[in-house]
Amino acid sequence: EKKAVLEVLQEKALFRYLNVPERKSRVQEFEERFAAHIGTHYALAVNSGTSALI
Repeated sequence: EKKAVLEVLQEKALFRYLNVPERKSRVQEFEERFAAHIGTHYALAVNSGTSALI
């Protein structure tokens, strides 16, 4: 986990939207893998439960 956190910090890409079309963010990769894992087409990572309700 420490290695993954350090990689994200070094990439300086903490958010889903990077404005770099040729590279997916870690968040986008996670959303796609999580959606596949639970058997749905879409998943959206949010920062809190309140954001999830909106």
